[in-house]
Amino acid sequence: MHIIAEITYRCPARCPFCPIRKELRLTRRLTMDIISFKRVLELFVQRFPDSRRLLTISGGEPTMLEGLPKYVEIAHDFGFTVTVATNCYYPERLLKAKPDFVQISLDSVNNRHNDSRGFALWYKVIKVLEYVKNKELQGFIRYTLTKENITDLYTLKSKLEALGLNIKIYAMPIRGCPEKAPSESDILNVIRDKVALLPTRCPAGKGQFVITPDLRVLDCIFHRELLGRFEKISDDELDTIIEAGRKLPPFPCGEPYWWAEEGD
Repeated sequence: MHIIAEITYRCPARCPFCPIRKELRLTRRLTMDIISFKRVLELFVQRFPDSRRLLTISGGEPTMLEGLPKYVEIAHDFGFTVTVATNCYYPERLLKAKPDFVQISLDSVNNRHNDSRGFALWYKVIKVLEYVKNKELQGFIRYTLTKENITDLYTLKSKLEALGLNIKIYAMPIRGCPEKAPSESDILNVIRDKVALLPTRCPAGKGQFVITPDLRVLDCIFHRELLGRFEKISDDELDTIIEAGRKLPPFPCGEPYWWAEEGD
């Protein structure tokens, strides 16, 4: 199982295509309290005791929470492999949290990345990359692919090599914003040039669950269909959530990963 815990919707960035911006008018609270976080993990572990346990702590920006290390510690106590998805806002707090992996979220490089995020984050990204280079953290990059930033992806690959970093870049073509989508030829070039890895399967609602700060449970960080809500954090609520996930069609957003077939 893979749980994506969006523990806070606080974030210093102002990304124009961020799905969380829309969530702010729906959520009852901006941060998931530590007790609820623990109870939700415990419920999933009890239900799937033999399952591989993967947890992504996301947001918002999780490094804005002073208590981030405690969230990671609790997840480790339950046997989860923990990834923190971050824009690198608070590098020192990320290092202190000691996750198994950091997922560095990027849209571009240098000032173009800062412009995209509406906040000066690139120098913080470099700091986290230094942690990775020095083996203080293990990390990879998640890159939002648009028609405007294809060239920047190649530049990023070169910069990482110049830094002596051989870390993976996972690229995801932007969802829900067709006017910014990269062309098919651009996507195929990225794959053929081995600049980044692209997803080949969709786990939405089937072994993957997204938990919001107010304990709504969604199928996917992009599609964001409501599967249920934890009020009591009970087995009955989890039954309802799992059943709703099973009923989802493959690729519920209606956009199959055509490039996966191209690679067959």
